[in-house]
Amino acid sequence: MIDLKLLRASPQQVRAALARRGDPSVTRLLDELEALDMRRRALTGQLDQLKGERNEAAKADARLMKEKGALPPDVRGSRRALGERIDALEAELKGVEATLEEKLLYVPNLPLPELPDGDASHNKIVRAWGEPAPKGGRPHWEIGDALGMLDLARGAKLSGSGFPVFVGAGAKLVRALITFMIDLHTREHGYVEVEPPFVVKREVMQGTGQVPKFEDDVYKTAPDDLFLIPTAEVPLT
Repeated sequence: MIDLKLLRASPQQVRAALARRGDPSVTRLLDELEALDMRRRALTGQLDQLKGERNEAAKADARLMKEKGALPPDVRGSRRALGERIDALEAELKGVEATLEEKLLYVPNLPLPELPDGDASHNKIVRAWGEPAPKGGRPHWEIGDALGMLDLARGAKLSGSGFPVFVGAGAKLVRALITFMIDLHTREHGYVEVEPPFVVKREVMQGTGQVPKFEDDVYKTAPDDLFLIPTAEVPLT
């Protein structure tokens, strides 16, 4: 999601930055957003003017009522038409604002200026530590399977390819690594350990950019409209 104020203040800079992502649909989306924003501001200006006219008309009507005891039919008709015009514009404005807010959720983040253009082959190494493992060794899943730490066949039956079942020492290793990571960061780096809920409300997922863009790829419950979090980042944010 993008801040609409940024798009208004620096439209060309925003367009140039997002163009680096290589997705032409983003340009079309920005065109739609700018058109919707212009329409919203135009409607707001019209409504302000018409409501000002209605306020002045109300004062004039009060004087007429005091002088004549009733409003002439043509005046009543004019006031009714003014009210209907305001109602119609308010309804249109509500629809424009709803569409604008929804489309803003689909705008991706602006890439940082220091990021290189292109695909993964253009990535730059910022920092390295240690020595890379020699090529040609056995993959970890074969080693884990041979040691009885992974049960790939059972995982495939339960959930499909790519979902291992950790067994015995494998399960213990997973638990130990989680504990090690939590202990390290809470003891030495000032982190506070938090155990958030595993399901969150729609507005929480929306606030972190998960929905509506990725709604088809996440699990949710009905009729509660609660979403299973992809990471703890979502509720913590």
